[in-house]
This record gives sequence, C-alpha cells and structure tokens, in this order.
Amino acid sequence: MTCSDLLSIPLSHDRESGTIKARFNRVIALLRCWHSRARERQQLAAMGSLAWRDLGLSDVDVRQEVNKPFWR
Repeated sequence: MTCSDLLSIPLSHDRESGTIKARFNRVIALLRCWHSRARERQQLAAMGSLAWRDLGLSDVDVRQEVNKPFWR
C-alpha cells in the first residue's frame, strides 16, 4: 500500500478500520512512509549529477523532487 493509498481510504472504510488499533496502525504506516520519502529525497540530493544522469534524471528533475514536502 502506498502513502497515497493510506491517505485516500477514509478511516470509516470498513468494520476493522474503525477500531483504535487499526487507525493507530494506519497512522504509524503513514508516518513511516513520510519518513521514507524524506530520507530518499535526502539521499537523492546527496548524489552527484553523474549519478542523476545514470538514473535518467536532470538537475531540474532532482531539484523539483528534493523540494517537495514529505507528504507529497
């Protein structure tokens, strides 16, 4: 399940999602996803332009990705 999936499902989506444990687990999963995004963007920023080119990314692509907030 992606971060977007976690955000798009209402907390009252099904019987189990309404429980405190299910809601807590979704919040924890979302926080982990956001943390992972932030870490990956930091790692991308730390790479050099040669590595970006190997990945098929331009400086502009990297700058746009790195400057996104963690929730996007």
